[in-house]
Amino acid sequence: MLRSPWLNALKETLHLQGSPVFESRNIPDVSEILSAANLWARALARKRLLAAQGFKSGDVLCELSLSQDLLVNLIACNMLDGCFFPLKKSEFEELLTNEASDLPVYLWNNLGLAKAYCNADQAVQIRNAKTDSVLLLKTSGTTGLQKYVGISGDAILHQVKSFISVLDLKPEDGRLIVLPLHHCFGLILDLMLGLFAKQTIFLRSELKFEAAMIFDLLKQHEIRHISLVPRMVELLVIHAEQNPLEAPLLRSLHVHVGGAMIGETLRTKATKLFGGWVEGYGLTECAGGVLLNGKPNNCEVKLKPSFDSNVIHHAELWVKSPAIGKFANQNEFDAEGFFNTGDLARLTSDRGIEVVGRAGQLIKDQRGLWVDLNSLQEKIQQQMKTEPIWIYRHGCEIRVAIIQEDENKSNLITNYLESHFSLKVAILVVEKSLILKIISDSQKKSSQEALAEWVGKVHVSGL
Repeated sequence: MLRSPWLNALKETLHLQGSPVFESRNIPDVSEILSAANLWARALARKRLLAAQGFKSGDVLCELSLSQDLLVNLIACNMLDGCFFPLKKSEFEELLTNEASDLPVYLWNNLGLAKAYCNADQAVQIRNAKTDSVLLLKTSGTTGLQKYVGISGDAILHQVKSFISVLDLKPEDGRLIVLPLHHCFGLILDLMLGLFAKQTIFLRSELKFEAAMIFDLLKQHEIRHISLVPRMVELLVIHAEQNPLEAPLLRSLHVHVGGAMIGETLRTKATKLFGGWVEGYGLTECAGGVLLNGKPNNCEVKLKPSFDSNVIHHAELWVKSPAIGKFANQNEFDAEGFFNTGDLARLTSDRGIEVVGRAGQLIKDQRGLWVDLNSLQEKIQQQMKTEPIWIYRHGCEIRVAIIQEDENKSNLITNYLESHFSLKVAILVVEKSLILKIISDSQKKSSQEALAEWVGKVHVSGL
């Protein structure tokens, strides 16, 4: 009997006896077609290989795995009561110290297994590798800063069961997996859903997403389920609009969309085209799912401060779930065990929850109301008749990038912001061409990413 509860649940669901022969079929534009038996057999084979190399209870496998190998390694390691870290060697070396640590870690390479040691206190707390964490992911988390998150096998099982109860998965329905490889947990969750539902999995490993390829596969195979990020949904909608004769193919497709916010216009178009639509909200720290179609997905949520449904004020979204990972920094939890997602939300008229944006893109004024930074900078530009400016958060500080140094306008901007917000203000002077690029880039990526491209090139005053 397998010792891990989620592996026992998986084996019981699959009803697999012995070791089925692994067979994969290659078809154009798809890496492999896999069955649940295929993946299970590969995991058993990897388990035997790891055991032969000396992998034992409590050990950790570190390998940058792609596509189905993510799940194969995860299952194999847990069969041996160990852990799996899908990290690059260079990333993993950040965790390595010396032989003083009591947590053994295995680095997988073409030559076999090389033993190393990991200081668990350096990045993530793992008090007992056998029970506390089976999967360690490197993630930007909710703050935009790199961190390591440990997710337990039971947390993964919790999410799989939650999704299966909502998504109405059937064994005869094919599942197409086209998520980008950097969506590590999303890939694992998708593969796990296919396993538990005993579906045929059509796996495309390449990074490039082509809408025409999806339509070709829908013509050839019985595919009903697919998980997508909003940009992929947009490409399918555009293709359907440009090729109206192919649009009916989407009526058989049940879409689970997540990974980012989706606009109202795109949502309206997509829900009319697809046969099924489930919009998820989640984060790696919560093992994927928090909300499905605006309702809590087998977890508790609360808004701080709490508002009535007829008020449009934004509040911080906190979540409590057995699927939340382990953290080195426990300050991200409140006294009741709720985790701060770093997002803002509001109650809808039907008592659902609508996520409205990241806290990093908004700022709280002295009345306790959240203000969008883009709206704030437009208001200042209009009222003070300034050249384009860019406002962003930097810790407990508001930074304002302006084109030319004008002491009077700098003082006006500083006084206005300090009178409305309880944060220190810093003025940054930049060239006009640069600030226009900053504003453009900030619309495509996070402020942290946009800032990284030009920080150090500007003169900072007022610090």
